[in-house]
Amino acid sequence: MTNTTNSWKKTCLIFLPVSIALVLIVLFMPSIYTEAHVSSNVPSPLSTKQGSWLTHNTTLRNQIIHYTQVETLFVKHDTGQNYTSTLLGNVWLEVDAQGHVQVAHTIYTSLDEKVFHQEIYEDGTTNIVVFGKNDSNHPSIKNPTASSNTTCLVQSPANTVQIRDMALPSFVNLSDLQKQGYVLKVNAHTKSQNVPTILVTTKALPVKQYVTNAPVHIWENTTQLAEVNAQRFDHFEIDQQNRLVFHSTARKDMNGTIISSSTYSYGTISIYNTHDVSLSVLSNPQQILTEGCTR
Repeated sequence: MTNTTNSWKKTCLIFLPVSIALVLIVLFMPSIYTEAHVSSNVPSPLSTKQGSWLTHNTTLRNQIIHYTQVETLFVKHDTGQNYTSTLLGNVWLEVDAQGHVQVAHTIYTSLDEKVFHQEIYEDGTTNIVVFGKNDSNHPSIKNPTASSNTTCLVQSPANTVQIRDMALPSFVNLSDLQKQGYVLKVNAHTKSQNVPTILVTTKALPVKQYVTNAPVHIWENTTQLAEVNAQRFDHFEIDQQNRLVFHSTARKDMNGTIISSSTYSYGTISIYNTHDVSLSVLSNPQQILTEGCTR
């Protein structure tokens, strides 16, 4: 695999869409949150320019938020060694009264949860990333002579509040979306991809949930990319509560061949009172460091 593909795999994202400036570069898109699986070679569905139409619901403030997401990434390579990745993200956020994320904690696994890939924890003082033994970004895989303590990377954050806020679930101002050139194509009975349910290990009950309501509205936009002689295709699915529940972006060459693509599908949002649940439902920073990459 060439350096281009390798660098793509090593670069981390911004939601989504679900991310965090920890080990490498954060690209990201609001509300999408995947730290080590996307780079500039993969189109960002929620770019800064488009972000003006994104909003964050005020019901998320001063609460603990949980949701799951599925991300699928693809990069075509001339040698035929294309890169593909599909991960299930288990996301917990602690949100303050102003709507800012104070703690972000995510575990990435295979869709069946049997293979651990990454765990990421971030608060006001600590950033931790732990790589799974089989993860393509695992330092010992890239460098078998690396010492074991390099598989858990810790550093103090530098102005990462904005990055954490990008993990917040996104809601859409449809009027602003239309002004950005998006066109309402059709209403669908269900969204394009379902998200597996992850068992929540807490006895607390959510005070509110956002479950995708049918039909979903499909909005699309096509942009000519002059700098690479290609086109970008954006596809958004928005439910009856104006929540962004699925989005995909693809770059295609002039022959219609997909160069790279990314898709994100979001499951139910559960909202808990802060005094009812602790982010330790997953694990705490010391546990993360102790377990290391033994998973």
